[in-house]
Formats: sequence, structure tokens, C-alpha cells
Amino acid sequence: KVDVWSVGVIFYQCLYGRKPFGHNQSQQDILQENTILKATEVQFPPKPVVTPEAKAFIRRCLAYRKEDRIDVQQLACDPYLLPHIRKSVSTSSPAGAAVASTSGSSNNSSSN
Repeated sequence: KVDVWSVGVIFYQCLYGRKPFGHNQSQQDILQENTILKATEVQFPPKPVVTPEAKAFIRRCLAYRKEDRIDVQQLACDPYLLPHIRKSVSTSSPAGAAVASTSGSSNNSSSN
């Protein structure tokens, strides 16, 4: 579940350009002041505007109690990601075709 936490942190940083916890703190200060341990809820800045679905995904990844946090299997089937995953593996799209051709070539090379 630590990996899922990391996904949430990285996703948050990609969307907002800042850390979800201890934004103005150095890594040392975050550790010394137990910033992460005190961060029981994710706060979202007003800008940029992010969909409620994306925020809910981040909240599921950054749930304070690990018992409440989704695991890797749940993450892979998360309703927020599924539409994007389906689009990316569709062979009708250029990206999907690239994925399909890459997958096929790696399978062929491993069977030789």
C-alpha cells in the first residue's frame, strides 16, 4: 500500500506542481516535523481546476489509514483509470497500435 501512496503523491504533483503534504517544507523538515503522519486529509488548491473524479482517485491513494487505502489490484481496476486504460490499449488508436506492436515484437523476440 506504500506503492499506492506513492502513486497518489506523484499524480498529485503532476496535476498541481507541488507536494500534497508539506509543500513549502524541505524533505528534512517534513521528516523532523512528522508532516506526513499529521496529514490526515488531502487538501486541493483551487487552481488548476481538476475533476472531482481525479480528486477522488487521489484521495483513495492517499487515504491516511492504510486499511482504508486501495491496494495495487484495486488501483488497476479503479473507475478513474479504467476509461484511460481502455483507450490506451485500443488498437484503433495510434497509441494502442504502438502498444500492440510493441507487445507483439517483445513476445516474438522472447520466443526465439
